[in-house]
Amino acid sequence: MQIKSVVALSCFLLLVGALPAKPEKSAPDLQGSVRNQSATEISGLTVRLTLLETSDASQPPSPDTFEQVTDSEGHFTFDEVPPGTYRLDVISADGQTGLYSSVEDVDDAVQLAIEVDVPN
Repeated sequence: MQIKSVVALSCFLLLVGALPAKPEKSAPDLQGSVRNQSATEISGLTVRLTLLETSDASQPPSPDTFEQVTDSEGHFTFDEVPPGTYRLDVISADGQTGLYSSVEDVDDAVQLAIEVDVPN
């Protein structure tokens, strides 16, 4: 009787171990586009994302900064951004002028449409 219990328990543990693991939620993406007031896409701008505060209380804030350059259609994408509060800055192609700044909470996928005051 005891052998049957050990065999049954072993089979159960093997089955539980064979079940697929619950997929971890991947971090969200933050993406958007930058256009001027005439709705013309602007390429070559730096989009900087700086972590201000993490959503995970067990993780202290760190000076994580991510940068992307807008593509030929003015688009940018930050893949798998850790949840938290970020400052988002758009900087001119020469790196000298801050064109846009905002604070964004990222805990789910974020899509932004940014308008900046620059000529065509």
